[in-house]
Amino acid sequence: QRRIPGTIVDLSVSGCLVRPDEPGLQAGDILEASFSLHGFSIRVGATVRNVRPDNSIGIEFRGRNDSSSWQISKLIERLAEEWMRSQNRQMPG
Repeated sequence: QRRIPGTIVDLSVSGCLVRPDEPGLQAGDILEASFSLHGFSIRVGATVRNVRPDNSIGIEFRGRNDSSSWQISKLIERLAEEWMRSQNRQMPG
């Protein structure tokens, strides 16, 4: 097992687009995706569905249930709140 950090480019309840810090994943690879934000963290099984020319990867979450879908939805809400706060800080006073 190896850990590959990356940046979330897009996130939905069914999957995400990630820009990994290092290449090496291929379509069909099975992995465990983990996300954390300010102490809130989740893990979910996933499959790499595609690798783009810029090495970003499309990931589909596997084995989702009501609990994992709820957790992903909460993560999306928290990311949206964080983004809104950052936008408000940037607006001239």
